[in-house]
Amino acid sequence: MSNVFQIVPLQKQSFLQKLLKQHPEDNAIIELNNLLATKQVKEISKTDLSKLSSKYKVNLLKFFPRNIEEFYAVYLNHYLKDKILSKEESENLTHLKLILGLNDQAVKKLHDEIAGLVYKKSIEEAIADGRLDEKEKEFLEKLKSEVQLDESIAKKISEETRGKFIKDYLEKAISDKLLSPKEEEELSLIAKSLNVEIATDKKTQQYLDKLKVFWAIENKELPAIDVDVNLQKNEICYYEDFVEWHEERRGYWTQIDSGNLYLTNKRVLFMGESKNTNIRLEKILSVTIHSDGVEIDKDIVLPFL
Repeated sequence: MSNVFQIVPLQKQSFLQKLLKQHPEDNAIIELNNLLATKQVKEISKTDLSKLSSKYKVNLLKFFPRNIEEFYAVYLNHYLKDKILSKEESENLTHLKLILGLNDQAVKKLHDEIAGLVYKKSIEEAIADGRLDEKEKEFLEKLKSEVQLDESIAKKISEETRGKFIKDYLEKAISDKLLSPKEEEELSLIAKSLNVEIATDKKTQQYLDKLKVFWAIENKELPAIDVDVNLQKNEICYYEDFVEWHEERRGYWTQIDSGNLYLTNKRVLFMGESKNTNIRLEKILSVTIHSDGVEIDKDIVLPFL
């Protein structure tokens, strides 16, 4: 008896079906389920399925294509629970394919999907600590062979899974809108161990560079930089960047100007193309970091972005 499927009771005939001596068509697939639940795969023949088709006057594969494919998929998934597809299990699947009338294309699609999920889950488990050692690489290489996964599909799954891990780590690291040296170093170590190249576009890299500066502002003494603007007595500049200046007008952010912004120990200084302005640090009520800018709330006039 199979422990993969459970016996399901047949549907009762309606009054009209009894009158016409017909059987509920769904009972055809239920009887096939019960056949698989009570016999070993190799004990079931094509003749058994032909009898069901004749009894219910239906072509099982034509009328119940998804159910037929599901029978095969359930067996394959059951066999792959131990991440090994034995010779006997392979023979059972071959026989199941034959009696169910599945073609090579349908079986390959099912196999790639299910074996791919097993392989993907194993990669996720292996790289959960952000490292992939030689022993884990050997295991995954052997697993690929054991579950008979196509090389190109295995490669794609591996690349996507490792790439996603890097992406998720980075998103978590910068969720506080800061990027510390320790987080940056760990990101580099993960990328090296997982053999993933961290590719960022110019805009993303600029954003990450800003998050490094924000972390430094909060956690260490900043190095002073020389700037080509007149600073006040005892004023030290720590940061310079080209920015767009926005103000909130009637509930919408409106660009007012663009130019260079300087952060000093006394103020935020903006040297714009149209005008210059500055915000004294003691006048700043709050600072909110966004993915595309920094919002500064003052105690007077309008917020500055």
